[in-house]
Amino acid sequence: MADDLQPLLGINVIINGEDDEDSSSSDDDENDLEEQHIDIEEEKENDDDNSNGENTDSTRRRLQSITFDTSLPGTHSYLGDDLEDISGRTIYDEDGLVSLPLIKLPGMVLVPGQTIPLTLFHQHVVAMMKEVRDTDKTFGVVAYRFLENEEGSPTTANIGTTAEIFSYKDETDDQTGLSSASLMAKGRQRFKVVESRRTNTGILMAKVKILKERMLPEFLEGARPPSHCKFCCNPVEQDPTEQTAVDREGKVIASVSFVNNRQINRFTSAYYTWWPPWVYKMYDPESVVQRMKQKLNKWNETLQADKLTNDPIELSYWCSVICCRECKTHVALTNDVFSLSLEGPLGAYVNPHGHVHETLTVYKSQNINLMGRPTKEHSWFPGYAWTIAYCRRCTNHMGWKFTATTKNLTPQKFLKLKVNAANTSSSSDCLYYLYAFKSLDSMKTDTMSTMQWKKQWIVAIGIVVTVFLVYIFVSVGSSNNKFTTEWPQETEKEHNQQYRFWPTFRVDTQHNEKWLKSTCLKSEDDLSLDGILEIQKKWSKSQDSECRRVYTMFTSIFTITSHPARVVIPDTFAVKVRKWLGNKEELFQAVKKQTVMFIYNEYTREQNVYNPLREKRPMGVPPRPEREYVEELVQKTEPSCDFCKYKLNTAEDTFGRVESEHSFTAANTFKLDSWHTLILTKKHHPLNWTYTEYRDLMTTAQKWLDKAYQQNSRYKYPMFVWDLLPHAGASQIHPHVHGFLDADRYQGAVENWRVGADEYNEDFPTQNYFSDFVSIHMSLGLAVQYGDAVAIASILPKKDNEVIVLGQRPSEDFFKLQYFVYRAFIEDMKKLCYSSGFALPSLDEAAGEGKIPAYVRAITRGAVEEIRSDISSLELFTSQNANTDPYKVIKFIKESIKKRS
Repeated sequence: MADDLQPLLGINVIINGEDDEDSSSSDDDENDLEEQHIDIEEEKENDDDNSNGENTDSTRRRLQSITFDTSLPGTHSYLGDDLEDISGRTIYDEDGLVSLPLIKLPGMVLVPGQTIPLTLFHQHVVAMMKEVRDTDKTFGVVAYRFLENEEGSPTTANIGTTAEIFSYKDETDDQTGLSSASLMAKGRQRFKVVESRRTNTGILMAKVKILKERMLPEFLEGARPPSHCKFCCNPVEQDPTEQTAVDREGKVIASVSFVNNRQINRFTSAYYTWWPPWVYKMYDPESVVQRMKQKLNKWNETLQADKLTNDPIELSYWCSVICCRECKTHVALTNDVFSLSLEGPLGAYVNPHGHVHETLTVYKSQNINLMGRPTKEHSWFPGYAWTIAYCRRCTNHMGWKFTATTKNLTPQKFLKLKVNAANTSSSSDCLYYLYAFKSLDSMKTDTMSTMQWKKQWIVAIGIVVTVFLVYIFVSVGSSNNKFTTEWPQETEKEHNQQYRFWPTFRVDTQHNEKWLKSTCLKSEDDLSLDGILEIQKKWSKSQDSECRRVYTMFTSIFTITSHPARVVIPDTFAVKVRKWLGNKEELFQAVKKQTVMFIYNEYTREQNVYNPLREKRPMGVPPRPEREYVEELVQKTEPSCDFCKYKLNTAEDTFGRVESEHSFTAANTFKLDSWHTLILTKKHHPLNWTYTEYRDLMTTAQKWLDKAYQQNSRYKYPMFVWDLLPHAGASQIHPHVHGFLDADRYQGAVENWRVGADEYNEDFPTQNYFSDFVSIHMSLGLAVQYGDAVAIASILPKKDNEVIVLGQRPSEDFFKLQYFVYRAFIEDMKKLCYSSGFALPSLDEAAGEGKIPAYVRAITRGAVEEIRSDISSLELFTSQNANTDPYKVIKFIKESIKKRS
């Protein structure tokens, strides 16, 4: 009877180990269904088989000649050889509730049993990980992804995996004193996030429920009523004699053991359902995997079936065409996937900046371009140098090409493709099998209600087919319409919402004015903005490799042009012009032949029009000392100041006030954002404040940010603005800073800088825009470093005397340098009115995105009693016009640091 059942159950009959289907099977319906998915590509498959056959010998030799030690990648030796092994293991009870610190990784789903390397730089996260190492060695990992919730904001997955540390080391930078940690952990147990919160230090803590590892039963289990089980033979009592099946000519087809053939016992249960056995065989994991291996063997005869995984999902990587996620261009073929690690073709690795990449290994690729020279630094594969690889069509970063550094190492080259940069697009030979894989979960979930499953899927398939036919009909009908709108594959809005992960911001200490003069310019002449074009010309001729590299940064970001501007001055007008110029003849002659310079930032789209002659004009003297005017304002406004009576005359945020010894917060009565507050000094005087009072003001601002973020963690992008005195735009004399916290993006000019930095990183994937921006100004002698912060006199100022203070984070040095700049404005340059804007990194410490550094832009705003505004339609609707020499500005800042530090 066993032989008779085999054709009915759709079980393949095997002769001498070969996998040929019985052509005389009575299931014509099965053959018809399979023809719909497979045989329709039979002609193309034959062509592919012929072409693949030509490469079989070379592929076999290539596989057999690998000399690389496949155990090395799993050790992640690029993290260093001094990682400390940590013993012990923590297993939580299933369905139990535990509290864990969480780390969010973009596009990385940790699977139990998988090894994940991490490099951490954020000080709060490093401190947290040290505590984890010293306790139960376990933390949680969740994927960071974009989900369309009610407010359309990005969020994290609520299912994650516990990770247990088994190797760890921490380091401290001798120069900055900052700590970092490198570790390797292994995924252990899946969990569901029940609730989460942020600690005062920004660490994401969560209460999680450990999930049970449930294995879904086979989908025919339970189909046979228990009362019928008594008719089944007990395999122990069955006669182990072998029966045979014969074809019509009486020839033996196969020899089958009734006792050991599981498929017969499994698929006979199908007769208790509406579907015949061959339908279940189409979706049975074991059967699908076996057919898949047969198909793979036709593609590549060198593949050994017994060494391939039996997991359908993992096996699907061997039968797909790999495409660029952005433009769908094919970048790798099906038979190019191979394993160079004991962990398989898929693996997770961490780069020097802490970003984890999940990668797929392929022998070769197509439509890929390379950027830069190969380097062995931080190579994931010992003995190989890596080069950045990007899509030839859309320039999407696809991964890295690895090239052997010695001739006796094979393979000589291969590629690691980023999983989150590529999509698997099914090849025509695999459409049927991949469709089967995608249907497995649905089949398994409905094992106990087969009839309901059948009806639902018939309806679902009918709907899909109907929608597809309507789509084809509409597409064909509209293709001839010349007015059809062609929508872009990706709008600028969608592009801007895709935050890349940038290298960490670093303050350049290698390049300075002395280096530029001696190495690149070969000249000791003083540098000035007037001569910037001559500097650029000399710089371009340098043959030094580092000079060329920084010059490329400079010319990639800034475009500088100059144009002559002639003017004819009648004698009747000459007297007045000379008076304007202080009766200096050289300036009067220069008026007739002026040069106007345009400095344009290619990434932030900012432009400044600079005429050096304007800066050289003698400035008028105010009718009375500006300080005297300010003192008069203070005395006049203090008695009626609402901010001096803040507890009575100001509003509060929903969580109350933040108050300290020298400062406090008050919610803006007429808000410009969901989270909009004022941070104010308790002292009314706008100029007479010390560093202690200013630092207290900034501490209060940071505490307000933390409280607002705890109220709603969607709001994570912090900004501040500060105008001092009415001529700068302040509504009141009392010093007050406006604070904002946004959800979707930074506001206005700050977002322009972030988008510009993101586009720069797209063009130069290994570079950080802000780091290179600092390097350029350092080289030009327009920057000064103070601890871990740096102040820059910008060559493209927003307005007069702009100084930009940057730091990786809002540190003590960062705030001190701000104070030095403000006091230089007020006391040294006698510019009492100023405006400034702050931007701080995202408060989401674990977000997988490029983070701007902490920075402040500060400009002076003219005389306090000046009636004329220093902002006109020129700045509002065309370009900026600042005519101050940044080389003079940076001297004031350096002197302020010496005087006040």
